[in-house]
Amino acid sequence: MPDAPLDAPPAARDAVSWRDVLAATKRMIGDDSAARWLCEEASGADDLAAVSNEPAPPRLLARLDAMVRRHLAGEPLAYVLGHWSFRHIEVAVDRRVLIPRPETEVVAGTAIELARTLPRPITVVDLGTGSGAIGLAMADEMPTEGVTIWLTDASEEAIELARSNLAGMGRKAVNVRVATGSWFDALPVRTSVDVAVANPPYIADDDLVDDAVRRWEPHRALFAGADGLDDVRRLVTDAPRWVRPGGWLVLEIGADQGGAVDGLMRARGYDRVEIRPDLAGRDRVALAQLPNPHRLGGNRRNPCDSGRPDDGSPGHSACCFRCSWPGAPRPGMKLAQLEQFALSNHGLVTIGAAQRAGISKATWHRATHDGTVQLIHPGVARIIGSPATTVQAIAAAVLAAGVGALASHRSAAFLWGIPRPQDDPPEIILPVRSRQATLAGVVVHRPRDRKDLSPVLRSSVRCCNILRLLCDLGAVDASAVRAAVGHVLFAGLAGPHALRTAINAHARFGRHGVPAFREALDEWLIDGKPADSLLETAMNALVLAYRLPPVEFHAMIGGHEVDFWIVGTPIVLECDGFATHGQDRAQFERDRVRDAELTALGYITIRFTYRKLTHDKSWVADKIRAALDRWGRPDGAAVWAG
Repeated sequence: MPDAPLDAPPAARDAVSWRDVLAATKRMIGDDSAARWLCEEASGADDLAAVSNEPAPPRLLARLDAMVRRHLAGEPLAYVLGHWSFRHIEVAVDRRVLIPRPETEVVAGTAIELARTLPRPITVVDLGTGSGAIGLAMADEMPTEGVTIWLTDASEEAIELARSNLAGMGRKAVNVRVATGSWFDALPVRTSVDVAVANPPYIADDDLVDDAVRRWEPHRALFAGADGLDDVRRLVTDAPRWVRPGGWLVLEIGADQGGAVDGLMRARGYDRVEIRPDLAGRDRVALAQLPNPHRLGGNRRNPCDSGRPDDGSPGHSACCFRCSWPGAPRPGMKLAQLEQFALSNHGLVTIGAAQRAGISKATWHRATHDGTVQLIHPGVARIIGSPATTVQAIAAAVLAAGVGALASHRSAAFLWGIPRPQDDPPEIILPVRSRQATLAGVVVHRPRDRKDLSPVLRSSVRCCNILRLLCDLGAVDASAVRAAVGHVLFAGLAGPHALRTAINAHARFGRHGVPAFREALDEWLIDGKPADSLLETAMNALVLAYRLPPVEFHAMIGGHEVDFWIVGTPIVLECDGFATHGQDRAQFERDRVRDAELTALGYITIRFTYRKLTHDKSWVADKIRAALDRWGRPDGAAVWAG
């Protein structure tokens, strides 16, 4: 490391500038870029030039020394740093997941390009997500409205890290879901996908692989049988059962696998099969479209015209009533006339839309009786073969109730991304009290007042706004409001002031859900700041994601209650709540007195803001690791440098 060793006297160590440290690091590892990144990581500076003339503190030199030793031992730079850039985001990485590479950025870009061509709402799934890089990049670059993104992985460890990276996405995380399981099997049974993207293992078991890759990166994410195509075959085979007709499958493949994967996709009946190169001009991305026999204006023959039953092949999937109900083709309704309406309404058609398309009531009723469409509610039916999702059930109830109806209560919570049981019945509000809609299996509410509904579109379904939703949810499921308020605050859908104002407004109208709403908000907030329960959750997520030593929440030390204490060390962690903390002079002085008293007892206080904890987790983790390297280990053995 630098010319002044770490065990040199303090005066000598203080004389070492970051410029000298950088020069010494370059000489040691022989890579200028890596040396600069390591020094910037150790110093905490975004640009090392800004602090190049400042002395490097011994504790940061110790941190840098440990990082350099790891890198010289062969550990990949991304793992040493603990994070890596991917397109426009940065994700935490460690040995639980593959390091995101430029080739995979091309795969993500292809998936984003295809997803943008599809009419919303759409569902995207990043299969075998690892760190979450592909799915989170899509969440970052696509609108949240009308887009749902799933991250799946068979590895619990990878999912832990993906959840940690998701937590730092802020508002962009609102429509992202995470599930554990093998490929498509991780998804809820009724999920229907528009774009499936994956970077599956594609290295043959006996292929030569760089030593660093074989030694450090997870083998389960690298190797896939004798020819490297075991997982690709499974994805190509399983996709037609999950991806809608007209949807896309996008896969990263090996540079020598383009011809083989092209053949696999064409043999399974996919359309528009294409192999695209990476930035180096090598085959890297395989993409194909699921056949859509009813595409308007298409010239391809409808495979259903044979009248044969569904044989399970992609070219003859259960895409229409004639596949799902074998037999001679019936004249029925001309479904192509209603395709656009159905695409915009989750596979649903209404008698009103049919009449506007020139279809008579008699034809509609014949179609509902002979199986052309399946009647859900009077005047609303689903096209046979469309996915029977929770959103479809909610949309059907809203359409059947007529003009002015909107999803509410538990259904609105689901549409806003708040986790709900799958067996919740659809719930709607009829804002016109004279309406007497009775719908089978639907909970219909007729509120005393119609103020503050302010309908919005969620997944193309009319839905009450988030502030009214929390109050209404409190009236029917008070136990769920606390989690819902936490979701709203965490996702940035509304701030504490807006929620408090909404409670006061609801209270003036005497709405039943106000007590549960108020109690939930009080639990989450203290003086307008996130409460300890949220803070504890965020810290526990950080500890798990970055494998930090265990911490004790609200430990009592020297008569002071601290936020966190790293068990067995002299290190105390204090979270200041918001970046604006410190502008309150009285609070600032109290913190200084407490820190001084803790220092006198031999404790070191590490401070960071709540925003840093949730939006820049790697920075907080590195700060804690630097403190551990300098001042202590969880086994109680002090590590004092100098």
